[in-house]
Parts: sequence; C-alpha cells; structure tokens
Amino acid sequence: MNYGGLLGVILTGVALLLAIIALVLSSRKPKIALSKTFLMKDRVLRGAKIFMIGILMLTADMFAYVLHSLDLLERGPYVIISIACGSGLAITSAYFFYELIRIITAK
Repeated sequence: MNYGGLLGVILTGVALLLAIIALVLSSRKPKIALSKTFLMKDRVLRGAKIFMIGILMLTADMFAYVLHSLDLLERGPYVIISIACGSGLAITSAYFFYELIRIITAK
C-alpha cells in the first residue's frame, strides 16, 4: 500500500473540508466576516504567508513535472517530490482555512 498517496488524500480532504466550512461561515454573514478579517489583519497575513509557501511548493511540483516530462528526472524522485509538495500544499491550505475559520468565528 502506498502510504504517501494515502497521506496526500487525507490531507487534501481535511483542507477541502476546512475550505467548505470557511465558505459556509463567510456566506452566512458576509459583512461581519469581512469586517473581522480587516480587524484581525495580522492573523490573515500570517495565514496568507503560510499559504504562499504552499503555492511555492505547487510551483516546485510543476517544475518537477516538466523535468519528468522531458525525461530529465526519473520517476522515483518525481513521485517523492510530488507527494511532498502536494502534502505541503494541503497542510498550508488547511492552516490558512483554519485561521480564517477562527477569525470568522471569533467573538
């Protein structure tokens, strides 16, 4: 069994669930959710910086894919890079949406 792929699916599922929760919470009262994000902009920026690290990991994964497509990178290292970068993107996305949920639900 490929545990790296299973880990990626679980992490992506968690990130998707948190994104859906953040979407539902922000669509209930959008003006209040938006005002809270402006009031707690330091937490939003911290989450956005973490999310940008995930986007950089996605870019590295795409670069590895191009190298693999051109036969400049073997399949083994490509799979490891792809799993690591995909899991990193899922973790950073989950953290970002978790921070948004905490900001929206703050009293």
